[in-house]
Amino acid sequence: MVDTFGQNAHRIGSLVPQAGQPPKFNQLYIVDTANEVQNRISTVKRTAKVGELDPNIVKALIETMDTHNCLTKIFRKARDIHETDSCQEFSIRLKGKSKRDRQYDMPQTDEIAGLIVGDFTEDMGERDIVVRHKASGLQHISDMHPLFMTLQYPILFPYGQIGFNENIHVTNTDGNTRRREYITKREYFAYQIQTRLAEGMVIVRSKRLFHQYIVDAYTSIEEERLRWFRLNQKVIRADLYNSVQDAVMKGDTDAKSIGKRVILPASYTGSPRYMAERYHDAMAIYRWHGNPDLFITITTNPKWEEISDHLKMYGNDDPNDRPDLESRVFKMKLDELMSDFNKGIFFPRPKAGLQIGFQTNQA
Repeated sequence: MVDTFGQNAHRIGSLVPQAGQPPKFNQLYIVDTANEVQNRISTVKRTAKVGELDPNIVKALIETMDTHNCLTKIFRKARDIHETDSCQEFSIRLKGKSKRDRQYDMPQTDEIAGLIVGDFTEDMGERDIVVRHKASGLQHISDMHPLFMTLQYPILFPYGQIGFNENIHVTNTDGNTRRREYITKREYFAYQIQTRLAEGMVIVRSKRLFHQYIVDAYTSIEEERLRWFRLNQKVIRADLYNSVQDAVMKGDTDAKSIGKRVILPASYTGSPRYMAERYHDAMAIYRWHGNPDLFITITTNPKWEEISDHLKMYGNDDPNDRPDLESRVFKMKLDELMSDFNKGIFFPRPKAGLQIGFQTNQA
């Protein structure tokens, strides 16, 4: 879903819907489970061209989740309590910190969640998600929670696997020293979307759902970067930008309108200072060396041999089902083209650095 600030956000509601409201999302695991197949089909909007969902497939997915998914098992336990005594107050606590840094076996139910009957305990973490029995509003899920993606995409993570957390150590296998001790979110998602023929490829072969997953992962990475800039304003010396003189030059002479601001440096791609810096660099080059003579563009061809050969390795998927693969091949060809220009293969060697316009359009 999209929140009031225009950003992608994950939210979770109560275990039981309000009076007169049909069950949806996690409530489908608890309320009216005798008609769960039909309830799930009714929540999905279908067009006449696509047709209706197959109840047998939906039933098979439900049985698979009940058998293997540790999150589904904890919701089923909540269903049993709800059906036994509907007046009893209880909640589900989804733990915000994994017990282990790296996990190779399937997670157990008690490792990621727990049922809370009565009052809350005092040992809850700040990022724990507490799904209440009855509540009117929605609870925001932190993008740093290890179940952030698992709750949103249960089909991609059928075992309820624990996702990214801040305590995944770097395994140094090449002998090179690293500045970071832990894996970043960008590195984690980049690892997930790699093609590995010897392993399961549920994520990369999920077609349109894979597109949605990539967008969600990208917004999560950008949110982490923005959070770092917001919490490290002194490190980037934001006072040099947010001075009184800077405010006066912009016309903000009214002190009431000058509040606490978060400064985005030029190193953040797409920020105003990033765009201004690129513009000033281009104008400096043009002023010294003159206007450019050529405007060269390069576009992606889904039928490139590199893309076709890679897709044939595991089943001839459509190239548009792998936007990550198209972007990687395009970037490699772009780097090769720039290398040829700098070596003077097609044209005389350039006198100054070139400005590259890079835009990806994916149907």
